[in-house]
Amino acid sequence: MRALVLGSNATLVLNTVSALGAANIEADVVSDWRAPRVRFSRYCRRYTRVPFESLHISGDSLAMLTTYCSEQNIDVVIPADLASTFELAKLSEQDLPRFPLASPSALETLHDKWRFAQLLRRHELPAPATQLLTPGSDGGELELPFPVIVKPATGEGGLGIARCDTPAELARERARSEHQLGQWLAQALIPGSDVDLSLLADHGRVVAYTIQQDEVSDRKRFLHDPQMLEVACAIVHATQFHGLAHFDMRLDEQTGQLYVIECNPRVWGSLMYSVWAGVNFIELGCRLAWGERLTISTPPREHVWHQGVAPRRLLKALLQGRSAPKG
Repeated sequence: MRALVLGSNATLVLNTVSALGAANIEADVVSDWRAPRVRFSRYCRRYTRVPFESLHISGDSLAMLTTYCSEQNIDVVIPADLASTFELAKLSEQDLPRFPLASPSALETLHDKWRFAQLLRRHELPAPATQLLTPGSDGGELELPFPVIVKPATGEGGLGIARCDTPAELARERARSEHQLGQWLAQALIPGSDVDLSLLADHGRVVAYTIQQDEVSDRKRFLHDPQMLEVACAIVHATQFHGLAHFDMRLDEQTGQLYVIECNPRVWGSLMYSVWAGVNFIELGCRLAWGERLTISTPPREHVWHQGVAPRRLLKALLQGRSAPKG
């Protein structure tokens, strides 16, 4: 089997290619200049660099990809980042042999933090109090108690997120130039710990998932939590979601209450931890794309999995006197 990976996010492209390699699926990559290091992965069979605008799939770029898939015997095309996910979602299976992808409207609902908060509210699912901020205001209309988290409605990767403890801090934050573009919202700050739930869905049905929690910088603990799974299944069912999604959740340290913070309906940065733990979401998605009906995979239970060896991490460990990872 052979897959073609699209995207310009270096980390997410490399994660996707590495997950394919772990499943013995050959990987080709089409990317722009921002993801060159994947060329040196032993799992990358062929790397094609294209201008950024060619990653907007229409017209000549669609014809180029269609020809490439035919000539290189590509069985499935996988988007590795948000932009390529939205681009491929516009197409049909007749255009390209796609990885499982939700409709553009479902992707937008999950990605847009304001629309996502409204979805959670409509279905009475646990979410922090959220308020949309008026464009150009200093935040004086805020009705939430401080402290709050301010973030762009359509941002990703943690960019633009700030904590504000007072009205004065909020006003200063809102005066920043980047706040003049797009929608921004404020959310109540939930004191506690982050928990992430990753999943693969088949038209509204969860077929694989993991729940992970950070322990230290290079370790994650996988666990079971029926409530988290129930909430994620409710969101997937409500949107008839199809494909990969990664939910950021938070447990209130004072009450134990679970809150769903946001969703990334794409490949995520810690994908390889799940692969090392035995749940290869990319392989499972390929099998789904090739017509296999999957039963829900049993996730790992109460195990800690370590970051793999990389030159920078290895050098750091040796300088700290560690010749091998703990465990």
